[in-house]
Amino acid sequence: MFVAVEPAPFERKSIWCHTKYLLDAHLLESEDEVGQFVQQGGYSWTFVIDTTGEVTASYNITAIPTSFFIDREGIIRAVNIGATTKRAVEAKLDKAMR
Repeated sequence: MFVAVEPAPFERKSIWCHTKYLLDAHLLESEDEVGQFVQQGGYSWTFVIDTTGEVTASYNITAIPTSFFIDREGIIRAVNIGATTKRAVEAKLDKAMR
């Protein structure tokens, strides 16, 4: 699974093909803000909203965007801090899903 914490707009365009494995997390935003964002962008994958900052603290997120690549057992296999590319996402996702 690929968990993207507030990916940049250009990243969303390059990772849309991974919607089967994508979870998009938004930090300290209201449900209405994220709902409007999803509707305007026409996104179809799952969004998680961390309104309290608990997820941010639990996963020690210090920069946005941050991407987590999680294997089938739920183990984080790679973390990318900062912007990424489609090629990098595909390589890390492939490795995590083996």
